[in-house]
Amino acid sequence: FFQARNKPKMRIGLQHLPLATVILSPFIVSYNGYGLFMTTFTMLLCFLIYFVTNYYLTFKRVGAKEDRIVLNTFPISHYVEKARWCLDKSGIPYTEEKDIGVFWFILTGRMLPTLRNETQNITIPNTSDICKYLYGHTVQTQGEEKAEFLKPSTKGFELEKKIDRIGLLLRRYAYYHMIVDYPDNMEMIALKGWGFHEETVPSWQKMILKIVWPLNRIFVINALQINKKNVEKDRKRIDDFYREMDEILSNNKYLLGTDEPTYIDITFAAITSLIVWPKEYGGPRLTPAARLEINDFGPEPQKRMNEFRETVSGQFVLRMYREHRI
Repeated sequence: FFQARNKPKMRIGLQHLPLATVILSPFIVSYNGYGLFMTTFTMLLCFLIYFVTNYYLTFKRVGAKEDRIVLNTFPISHYVEKARWCLDKSGIPYTEEKDIGVFWFILTGRMLPTLRNETQNITIPNTSDICKYLYGHTVQTQGEEKAEFLKPSTKGFELEKKIDRIGLLLRRYAYYHMIVDYPDNMEMIALKGWGFHEETVPSWQKMILKIVWPLNRIFVINALQINKKNVEKDRKRIDDFYREMDEILSNNKYLLGTDEPTYIDITFAAITSLIVWPKEYGGPRLTPAARLEINDFGPEPQKRMNEFRETVSGQFVLRMYREHRI
């Protein structure tokens, strides 16, 4: 079900027409200097297009025989990797639409990943809820056995929340060593980290990123409060968390004591990938040249990441990617 890489498209389709008519109608009226009658007529025409297009798209969804699943992502993201990995393992056919990091948030106000079932007009904007939805959808379409790794539990839910919270700190740590404490070649690692080298990202987004990446940098630093003081404070919480995980993994093959990996193990591996950077990161859907590697970072984070790879948790993440990243 993996789709061949095609030339990136702008991804502007009929579904965008309703919004475009509402946005453009005032500009059309003001540009042409219409009087009251023509202004009213133009506005009514725009709203007619809006409702007819919505009706057509709704009718089209109702008549569809199969669900069309779309995962909106940007290439390098530990939360995206969690959702992408779970989708790949579930066997559900889906389309991944990659965008440049930060663009999606600025344009829509929503963070990535976002999963859309276009046939049923369902949108799910965070990884925890995506996993819950995937469990039910996989049971219905692939069967209980295929969905077993996604089966929720109280213990799993609590551990998932803890891992996701650590993911916020790891993101700040990674960004600090990409766009703050990296004076030598900051532009190179920033562009790579935001998806500039991913083949399937639309070319027009890459052109914009090349120009505005310094503004992106300022936005991310302020939004995530990235500074040396916060990063040093985060390190204690990160170290404490992984000591706890080392202890669990020293006595269990997988985090929940199961014989096979669950979505919790996938969550842990995907989130921790920010300080491990396995060569299998992103699976077959990510352009190899777009993957970040430890060698892309400066000497200090390289040393820490290589040391972490030798811990119980680090070895577990490498094994998860080596043996289970489809």
